[in-house]
Amino acid sequence: MSSSPASPPRQASPAWLLAGIALLVASQMRFGIGVLAFIAPVPFLAYLRHATGARRQLWCALALAVAYVLATLKLVTAPLPAVFALAFATPFALSHGAAFLVSDALRRRAPRWMSLVIFPSLMVLAEFGMHRLTPFGSWAAAA
Repeated sequence: MSSSPASPPRQASPAWLLAGIALLVASQMRFGIGVLAFIAPVPFLAYLRHATGARRQLWCALALAVAYVLATLKLVTAPLPAVFALAFATPFALSHGAAFLVSDALRRRAPRWMSLVIFPSLMVLAEFGMHRLTPFGSWAAAA
């Protein structure tokens, strides 16, 4: 009877977060790379899945906030200062960040088949909430 060596634990690289930031910003450009809106969440989800420790959700939320600030900088033009991008980005970061973090928490406890629908369902709820409850309408919508 031979026992195979245990595989080392997978580490989540910060490169996942950087890729997520780049994809999310690119998905929100005027010249239309709309298909990236469907791909942009993947690096964030991969990071949450492979990262360990208490700070992993904090890092992911911070990366999402940075991505939305960068994505909304194009809205802030003269005479407004660039700091106004924070005001535009905050609702997006909060609603979408909540969808990522809640789906991660539920995915760890849910049956495997259910984990496939948790994130998309929460994103639909976040998008609906953004559309109905904010003056932004469907701007920055993922789909």
